[in-house]
Amino acid sequence: MTVWIDSELYFYTVSGEIQALLEIRRYHGDSAAIRLRHSAASAAIAIDRAIVTTFEY
Repeated sequence: MTVWIDSELYFYTVSGEIQALLEIRRYHGDSAAIRLRHSAASAAIAIDRAIVTTFEY
């Protein structure tokens, strides 16, 4: 399952005994700034001061 949220929202899921609470904060940078974060639970790409986040579980 993939869930898309914007940078102002919180996403919470319980899968079995695993709980994930992830807060996505607005990334401030110039219009060319791109940041890619990876973790076991999510990948976040920040482009032009907005963050689009994908959660997969």
